[in-house]
Amino acid sequence: MVKMIAEIGKHSIDVTMDLGRMLFFWLKLLISWPKRLFQWAEIVHQIYYIGVLSLIIIVMSAAFIGMVVSLQGFNTLERFGAETQLGSLVALSVFRELGPVISALLFAGRAGSSVAAEIGLMQVTEQIDSMEMMAVNPMVRVMFPRLVAGIIVLPCLSIIFSYIAMLLKISKKLSF
Repeated sequence: MVKMIAEIGKHSIDVTMDLGRMLFFWLKLLISWPKRLFQWAEIVHQIYYIGVLSLIIIVMSAAFIGMVVSLQGFNTLERFGAETQLGSLVALSVFRELGPVISALLFAGRAGSSVAAEIGLMQVTEQIDSMEMMAVNPMVRVMFPRLVAGIIVLPCLSIIFSYIAMLLKISKKLSF
Protein backbone atom coordinates (compact mmCIF):
# COMPACT_ATOMS: atom_id res chain seq x y z
CA MET A 1 0.00 0.00 0.00
CA VAL A 2 2.80 2.40 0.92
CA LYS A 3 4.65 1.50 -2.29
CA MET A 4 1.55 2.33 -4.36
CA ILE A 5 1.16 5.72 -2.66
CA ALA A 6 4.87 6.40 -3.24
CA GLU A 7 4.46 5.57 -6.95
CA ILE A 8 1.48 7.90 -7.21
CA GLY A 9 3.47 10.66 -5.50
CA LYS A 10 6.47 10.12 -7.80
CA HIS A 11 4.23 10.21 -10.85
CA SER A 12 2.55 13.41 -9.60
CA ILE A 13 5.92 15.07 -9.06
CA ASP A 14 7.10 14.03 -12.54
CA VAL A 15 3.96 15.42 -14.17
CA THR A 16 4.28 18.66 -12.23
CA MET A 17 7.93 19.03 -13.25
CA ASP A 18 7.05 18.39 -16.91
CA LEU A 19 4.30 21.02 -16.75
CA GLY A 20 6.75 23.45 -15.18
CA ARG A 21 9.29 22.82 -17.95
CA MET A 22 6.61 23.46 -20.57
CA LEU A 23 5.55 26.66 -18.82
CA PHE A 24 9.14 27.93 -18.66
CA PHE A 25 9.65 27.04 -22.33
CA TRP A 26 6.59 29.07 -23.37
CA LEU A 27 7.59 31.95 -21.10
CA LYS A 28 11.08 31.99 -22.60
CA LEU A 29 9.56 31.95 -26.08
CA LEU A 30 7.22 34.85 -25.30
CA ILE A 31 9.92 36.85 -23.50
CA SER A 32 12.33 36.39 -26.40
CA TRP A 33 9.85 37.94 -28.83
CA PRO A 34 12.07 39.33 -31.57
CA LYS A 35 12.95 42.98 -31.08
CA ARG A 36 13.68 43.42 -34.76
CA LEU A 37 11.50 42.63 -37.74
CA PHE A 38 10.31 39.10 -38.22
CA GLN A 39 12.34 36.72 -40.33
CA TRP A 40 9.78 36.66 -43.11
CA ALA A 41 11.76 34.34 -45.37
CA GLU A 42 12.04 31.73 -42.61
CA ILE A 43 8.36 32.15 -41.69
CA VAL A 44 7.33 31.62 -45.33
CA HIS A 45 9.57 28.55 -45.48
CA GLN A 46 7.94 27.17 -42.34
CA ILE A 47 4.47 27.93 -43.71
CA TYR A 48 5.34 25.74 -46.68
CA TYR A 49 7.04 23.11 -44.55
CA ILE A 50 4.34 22.68 -41.91
CA GLY A 51 1.30 23.99 -43.78
CA VAL A 52 1.43 23.11 -47.44
CA LEU A 53 2.98 19.72 -46.79
CA SER A 54 0.15 18.97 -44.33
CA LEU A 55 -2.45 19.84 -46.94
CA ILE A 56 -2.73 16.39 -48.52
CA ILE A 57 -3.60 14.64 -45.26
CA ILE A 58 -6.09 17.40 -44.41
CA VAL A 59 -7.82 17.16 -47.81
CA MET A 60 -7.97 13.37 -47.84
CA SER A 61 -9.31 13.17 -44.29
CA ALA A 62 -11.83 15.93 -44.94
CA ALA A 63 -13.13 14.17 -48.04
CA PHE A 64 -13.69 10.89 -46.25
CA ILE A 65 -15.10 12.46 -43.09
CA GLY A 66 -17.48 14.57 -45.15
CA MET A 67 -18.66 11.51 -47.05
CA VAL A 68 -19.14 9.47 -43.88
CA VAL A 69 -21.02 12.25 -42.08
CA SER A 70 -23.27 12.81 -45.08
CA LEU A 71 -23.94 9.08 -45.52
CA GLN A 72 -24.82 8.60 -41.86
CA GLY A 73 -26.83 11.81 -41.82
CA PHE A 74 -28.73 10.81 -44.95
CA ASN A 75 -29.66 7.44 -43.48
CA THR A 76 -30.90 9.11 -40.31
CA LEU A 77 -32.72 11.98 -42.01
CA GLU A 78 -34.37 9.63 -44.50
CA ARG A 79 -36.29 7.96 -41.67
CA PHE A 80 -37.96 11.27 -40.85
CA GLY A 81 -38.41 12.50 -44.43
CA ALA A 82 -35.96 15.36 -43.93
CA GLU A 83 -33.37 14.53 -46.62
CA THR A 84 -33.34 18.17 -47.73
CA GLN A 85 -31.67 19.10 -44.46
CA LEU A 86 -28.58 17.02 -45.23
CA GLY A 87 -26.53 20.00 -46.39
CA SER A 88 -27.29 21.93 -43.22
CA LEU A 89 -26.49 18.90 -41.07
CA VAL A 90 -23.13 18.33 -42.71
CA ALA A 91 -22.25 22.04 -42.76
CA LEU A 92 -23.08 22.60 -39.11
CA SER A 93 -21.47 19.44 -37.80
CA VAL A 94 -18.30 19.89 -39.83
CA PHE A 95 -17.91 23.63 -39.45
CA ARG A 96 -18.70 23.80 -35.74
CA GLU A 97 -17.28 20.58 -34.39
CA LEU A 98 -15.33 18.27 -36.65
CA GLY A 99 -13.42 20.74 -38.82
CA PRO A 100 -11.37 22.56 -36.20
CA VAL A 101 -10.82 19.52 -33.99
CA ILE A 102 -9.82 17.03 -36.67
CA SER A 103 -7.66 19.51 -38.57
CA ALA A 104 -5.87 20.48 -35.34
CA LEU A 105 -5.24 16.84 -34.49
CA LEU A 106 -3.96 16.08 -37.99
CA PHE A 107 -1.80 19.21 -37.94
CA ALA A 108 -0.37 18.31 -34.53
CA GLY A 109 0.33 14.78 -35.66
CA ARG A 110 1.98 15.64 -38.95
CA ALA A 111 3.61 19.02 -38.42
CA GLY A 112 4.19 18.68 -34.68
CA SER A 113 6.08 15.43 -34.97
CA SER A 114 8.06 16.76 -37.91
CA VAL A 115 9.10 19.93 -36.10
CA ALA A 116 9.86 18.00 -32.90
CA ALA A 117 12.08 15.59 -34.82
CA GLU A 118 13.85 18.47 -36.57
CA ILE A 119 14.53 20.34 -33.33
CA GLY A 120 15.52 17.12 -31.58
CA LEU A 121 18.05 16.44 -34.34
CA MET A 122 19.35 20.00 -33.99
CA GLN A 123 19.82 19.40 -30.26
CA VAL A 124 21.58 16.05 -30.75
CA THR A 125 23.95 17.47 -33.36
CA GLU A 126 24.61 20.43 -31.03
CA GLN A 127 23.36 23.05 -33.46
CA ILE A 128 21.34 24.72 -30.69
CA ASP A 129 24.46 24.96 -28.49
CA SER A 130 26.49 26.39 -31.36
CA MET A 131 23.83 29.06 -31.94
CA GLU A 132 24.10 30.08 -28.30
CA MET A 133 27.90 30.21 -28.63
CA MET A 134 27.53 32.57 -31.59
CA ALA A 135 25.16 34.79 -29.55
CA VAL A 136 22.14 33.82 -31.65
CA ASN A 137 19.04 33.26 -29.58
CA PRO A 138 17.71 29.81 -30.60
CA MET A 139 14.23 30.76 -29.44
CA VAL A 140 14.11 33.62 -31.93
CA ARG A 141 15.96 31.83 -34.73
CA VAL A 142 14.44 28.34 -34.48
CA MET A 143 11.21 28.36 -32.48
CA PHE A 144 9.65 31.73 -33.22
CA PRO A 145 9.24 31.26 -37.03
CA ARG A 146 7.64 27.87 -36.44
CA LEU A 147 5.23 29.34 -33.88
CA VAL A 148 4.19 32.20 -36.18
CA ALA A 149 3.82 29.81 -39.13
CA GLY A 150 1.64 27.50 -37.04
CA ILE A 151 -0.55 30.40 -35.92
CA ILE A 152 -1.02 31.44 -39.56
CA VAL A 153 -1.46 27.97 -41.05
CA LEU A 154 -3.79 26.18 -38.64
CA PRO A 155 -6.87 28.40 -39.21
CA CYS A 156 -6.30 28.13 -42.97
CA LEU A 157 -6.10 24.34 -42.78
CA SER A 158 -9.25 24.27 -40.67
CA ILE A 159 -11.12 26.34 -43.26
CA ILE A 160 -9.88 24.11 -46.07
CA PHE A 161 -10.91 21.02 -44.09
CA SER A 162 -14.41 22.36 -43.52
CA TYR A 163 -14.82 23.42 -47.16
CA ILE A 164 -13.70 20.06 -48.56
CA ALA A 165 -15.86 18.10 -46.12
CA MET A 166 -18.94 20.19 -46.96
CA LEU A 167 -18.21 20.06 -50.68
CA LEU A 168 -18.39 16.28 -50.85
CA LYS A 169 -21.79 15.73 -49.33
CA ILE A 170 -23.83 13.02 -50.96
CA SER A 171 -26.80 14.15 -53.01
CA LYS A 172 -30.20 12.63 -52.33
CA LYS A 173 -30.33 11.17 -55.84
CA LEU A 174 -27.88 8.47 -54.85
CA SER A 175 -29.39 5.37 -53.31
CA PHE A 176 -27.50 3.13 -50.95
